[in-house]
Amino acid sequence: MDALDPQVNIPFAEVLYKQPTFLQAVYDSLSEQGVIVMQLGDAPYISDPHDTIGRHENRAIITSHLLRMGFQSVHVYEEKHSDFDESWTYLVAMKDYTSRSLWYSNAAEIEVAIHKRIKHTHSGKSPLRFFDGATMMTYQTPHKAFEVVYCRNIPMPAGCDEATHGFSKSRPNAPVSSFEVKASQVGDHAGRGVFAKIDIPKGAHIGVEQSMNSINVASTTYDIALSLAEEYDLPDLDAALEYLWGYGFESNLYGETSVVVDSTILTFVNHGCNGTYNAATVTSTVTEMTTGVDEFDEAFFMNDPYNLVVARHLPHNQNSGDVALRDIKAGEEILNNYLDFTTDEENWKEDVRDLRNQCLGTGVGAITDIERGGLASMKVWREGK
Repeated sequence: MDALDPQVNIPFAEVLYKQPTFLQAVYDSLSEQGVIVMQLGDAPYISDPHDTIGRHENRAIITSHLLRMGFQSVHVYEEKHSDFDESWTYLVAMKDYTSRSLWYSNAAEIEVAIHKRIKHTHSGKSPLRFFDGATMMTYQTPHKAFEVVYCRNIPMPAGCDEATHGFSKSRPNAPVSSFEVKASQVGDHAGRGVFAKIDIPKGAHIGVEQSMNSINVASTTYDIALSLAEEYDLPDLDAALEYLWGYGFESNLYGETSVVVDSTILTFVNHGCNGTYNAATVTSTVTEMTTGVDEFDEAFFMNDPYNLVVARHLPHNQNSGDVALRDIKAGEEILNNYLDFTTDEENWKEDVRDLRNQCLGTGVGAITDIERGGLASMKVWREGK
């Protein structure tokens, strides 16, 4: 949508941007997977005040309207090739959260999409002068000035406090060397567990110095692996998927489900039954015993549709490691709430049942089951297809 610059101070601009009627009509006219792209005027400078109190007030109002209407993923980027005197700001708003997976496609995927969808010219040359897959990758992370200006809002938005990035000296960190692997104490179902070798204060990060080394399996890669595993019997691929299912956790930070595996001994951290977990990144208030299999809270697992701090630090937000929820004494086992790692309703039902059985002593974890000679989860998965 190319309308008047939001900074233009004329009556029609006020009707267009300050009143929600037009934008609501646009939202209602879009399909469930609809996307709107609109220009928001010149890009912010790092010294600018927050949009709500500066000359970019209409930009703040537009964003607020779009979020209130229900757009589930909103992105901003700047472009220097719009033939204006300044770099120009553009906004992309998506009605469906999973559409953001397209925004975060890698350069090769974007090049393939361009090849399939772009109209060919008579000369055979590309009609795109300034855009390709590598250019799109630069749009995915907002400019630093966007984040700085965003964080000047009052009250300060979530995530703007430096300590939440995980690298502030004001927040202690218990390095991976502060832990060891021993037989778990949570029950016969658990196998190995991770134990603290030192006292860890409440609020301390756990192994944050190694968090950037996590193994990340993108949603497209994961989907291809599942498709191949469903069609063919490939032992090496089965082993890789068993590893992902046994030690990884799901993330929908990039839209579709991807899988993340901690690359350190912290991958052996077990589930804390009945709310006994003492470490988490962000945690819900439910346990395997207090929730129902049909009580999946989609909103809890849906990320903030517009948070420029998160948008600029996505890898860290996905792999930032846990925080001690209380003081942890040397010798205590580190425990998570595994329900926090389930991002879709189908897996939620299965995970609640499995964790409940394990905590009641009537079931064991997938890795323990395999190591004891039980059926590999790949075989169970295929039989369920």
